[in-house]
Amino acid sequence: AFYTQYRKFLTNEKQFATNTVGKHLRKVKTFLLEAQANGHLPNFNPRPFKSVEEKTDAIYLSDAELKHLFHLDLSKNTKLERVRDLFIVGARTGLRFSDYSDIQAKDIDLKNEEMTITPKKTQDPIVIPLNDDVKAIMKRYEGKTSNSLPETLSNQKMNDYLKELGKLAGFEEPIETS
Repeated sequence: AFYTQYRKFLTNEKQFATNTVGKHLRKVKTFLLEAQANGHLPNFNPRPFKSVEEKTDAIYLSDAELKHLFHLDLSKNTKLERVRDLFIVGARTGLRFSDYSDIQAKDIDLKNEEMTITPKKTQDPIVIPLNDDVKAIMKRYEGKTSNSLPETLSNQKMNDYLKELGKLAGFEEPIETS
């Protein structure tokens, strides 16, 4: 009964994706098996705790495509230049939009060429080395913004402009997802 209720809670209340639900179920099962091994749950039956997962279609830009985008001359379109730079920062740091759009100057350690971020989703601080593209972007915005990164815009506007940027960069190959 707990398994079913917990799975429904994760799916319906928290609205987690299937693979996230599976991750949480595996963690609880591991915890319960450890408790059983230590004699705390003698009647625990792990069989109903089936993990769930689904194959995902990960869509991403290759390193060559990111380099092409980085070197695209957008000097006549400052709006798309800013969007491109923000996107490159996100791609090269591996951060979600909500995290890379909230990087503060205090998060960046130029001496050690790294940034320390506490992602909103996990709340676990991570240290990210500054890659050459990110350092070049920071140099471009040095003195223009407090964190030497492009000013952010809304996620919706960012996505709209990214579509425009993708067309300009020639990224128009159809991608099929399921």
